[in-house]
Order: sequence, then structure tokens, then C-alpha cells
Amino acid sequence: MNRHAIWLIVILFALGLVISCGGGGGKKEKEGDGNGGQEPQNNAPVADAGVDRITLLDTKIILSGEGSHDPDWDPITCTWTILESPVSSSALLSGSATVYPSLIADVEGVYLLSLTVNDGTISSQADTVKITAASGTSNLPDTGMKNFYGDTGTITFPSPGQDFYGQDAQYSTNPMTFVDNGTTVTDQVTGLTWQKGDDGSLYNWYEASGIYHSSYNASSSNYCGSLNLGGLTNWRLPKIEEYLSIIVYGSNGNWSSPSRLHPDYFQMSTGYVHLWTAEKWSQDASYAWALFVPIQTNMNPKSTTHSVLCVNGPIWDTNSFTNNGNGTISDSDTGLMWQQADAGVRLKWKEALAYCDSLSLGGHQDWRLPDIKELESLANVSSEPAINLAYFPFPSKTYYSSTTHIDPFASRAATRDFSTGYIKLGYDKITELNVRCVR
Repeated sequence: MNRHAIWLIVILFALGLVISCGGGGGKKEKEGDGNGGQEPQNNAPVADAGVDRITLLDTKIILSGEGSHDPDWDPITCTWTILESPVSSSALLSGSATVYPSLIADVEGVYLLSLTVNDGTISSQADTVKITAASGTSNLPDTGMKNFYGDTGTITFPSPGQDFYGQDAQYSTNPMTFVDNGTTVTDQVTGLTWQKGDDGSLYNWYEASGIYHSSYNASSSNYCGSLNLGGLTNWRLPKIEEYLSIIVYGSNGNWSSPSRLHPDYFQMSTGYVHLWTAEKWSQDASYAWALFVPIQTNMNPKSTTHSVLCVNGPIWDTNSFTNNGNGTISDSDTGLMWQQADAGVRLKWKEALAYCDSLSLGGHQDWRLPDIKELESLANVSSEPAINLAYFPFPSKTYYSSTTHIDPFASRAATRDFSTGYIKLGYDKITELNVRCVR
């Protein structure tokens, strides 16, 4: 039999395993199981409607039933329904019998959807997912910035139309809220659970992430992967944006360091540490990104030793973009809407704040300069430029955030370099940089 014939047989066999919804879908074998050749018991399939999400009004959100499966590897079919929706909503599901149906929320509020799957004989228990529709509301944690700053130091509360109006402290989205579990800390905004503090030791990137290397991790050590803490396993290295979710910007009470991991909950062995992240440098496989607290990112050789702080929970994916066709881009994972093109000119920080506050785009007037956590949500350090060019085709280099970098320079604003991936200690606010607004 020639090679082409063999490949044809393989393809035809694979097609026989395809299922119409979720996981599973293989061949259920009859075996000598002591049942006199009878068919084995048919187990009910399991529905998985995915995780709860936040979406913007009038923006298509794609649901996913891909986690559904059948224990017997039978093919399964999907049935999605809307159980609850806000009063006066006329939203409908598109593709309700598919793995990936879609919904366009037309009224603010909660949409409760149900998924059941069927293996041809038995239906699963229903699994539900909650979709919360909001208008221009972010589900990212707030930065914790409390004070107001000008070009060089603190100022009084700026009113609309005044210089420096629209900065970070002007807006409070989702105040950081944590639960101290003893050895772990749970973030009630993101749902992630964190190791309360590093163990005081230093690890190279291979040891921290459990990646084998003949020279640097010949024993396949896996610090995060082998951690058993607070009754939890499956610990992992965090992404940069996950680290940023627990960073506090701004002075508050007796906090001695104005910009760092939340000091009321996290206990680090030293005040200024490098922490390994899970993200590798796209241009050289021997380098990975590390977070320097207080906040900036560096790419270091993976052989370098740094501190490690592990996280537990689903990996953040904050890049579900939709082009609205009116100069704006919506991200259904964060609930934010972005200006697609940047300002087109470089501006000083004071000018950048004023530009976004006065912007009228896509039928909206409530634009503002993003804080550093919001700005980071656009980044993808697995590529250079570190931004999705299909949605943001103008990869200018460094962008201002509305967050003042007061540790220790109140004259600087936190910035994001999208040409590579750096979060930097910031530029003096009189520097002219790029601007992209958010709402």
C-alpha cells in the first residue's frame, strides 16, 4: 500500500471520531468484561458551559461548550438555552445547537444560560454560565491609586476642564479585595488564589516552571507544579498581567512602599525582588520575562535565579477583541472598549489626559486615559510588537497610562512599550509619548 493510501485511511478514520459538541467522541470498545458479550453500561455525558464572563452591550460574545465530554467516548450534541435575561431584553442565542454559540446582550444586567449535551440516548445534567453585560465597565482590579498628581508632585482634586483631570485616582473600577487564607490569598475580583509569599529561595526559570534543561534543570524540578499549599495543587507561574492584578499603586496609610504587591496580604522575603513570570521572550528562547517589584518588567536569561510566587486558577485570557467598525475595539474579556487608532501625535501626560477626556468616538464621549493595569491588558509579550496588529494596526512604541509612578518618582507616569513588551519605571510627564484612550 503506498503512502498516499495510508494517509487517506488515517484521515477517514479520524473523521469517524469527530463529534458535534465538546470533548470525547472516540470508539467505545466491546471487551470481555464478564457480561456475556453485552454492551457496557451507557454513562451520562457531562456538560461544561465554561466560565462566567463580562461583556459590553451590543457586542457579540462567543460561548464555549468545548469542555463537555462523554465518559464512553460517544459523540454528543449540544443544546443551549437562555434561562434568565434582564427585563425588556430581546437577545437571542445564535447557533444554540453548536459548540460555540453567540449572544449579543442588548440590555445591561445578567444573562443566565444553560447547556445540556446528549450522547444519543442520555442527556447530561444542565450546566450554567452567567454573562454580565455592562456599558464601558472593566472587570480588572483597580490600581489602588488614591492621590492626585501634577507634573512633579501631589495636587488637589482636579475638576473637569482643569489640568490633570482624568487621571487614575479619578476613577475607581473594582477595588482590590482579598481573603487571607493563612498560607494563601484569594483575590475576589479575579478569582485567582496566590501563594502568600515567596519561600526566600532563588530559582532559575526552568526550575520555577518545571521545564527540563540538561544544564539548568536536569532533575526536572518544578517549584510551582509540586507546590501543595492550602489544600490546593496545580500551582503555576503567573503571567505579567496576573501579577499586576495584585500590585498596589499609591500610598495608603502606613504602607512603606507606594507601589508593590499588596502589603496587607503578601509577605515577600525582601522589599525589592525580581519574580519570574510564565512568559518567554519571543525573540530568544533562552530568555523569559521577570517582574521587578516595584513595577517594571525585564527579560532575563532563564538561567538567572529569581524569587518565585505561584498562582492557582484559570489562566487569564484578556484578548477577546471585536472590531466595532466605528474606530473602536471591544474586549469582551475585560469589558473595555478601546480607541483603535492612537491619537496620531505624541503628547505630554497633561495633554494626554485632556485629549482622552475630550474625545468623541463611536458615539461615546466618556473616554479616558487607561490606568496601567488596563493598558497592560492589551499586551501580548509572546510576539513583537507586543499587541494584536489585526485589531490595533498602528504599533507605535511607548504609551502613557493615567497612573503616576510615585515609587519613588512622582514626576513620572507608568508606561507600556508595545514595540517589545516592557513596562517601565516611566517617563517624566513632560515627555511626549503615544496615547490610546479607553472607556
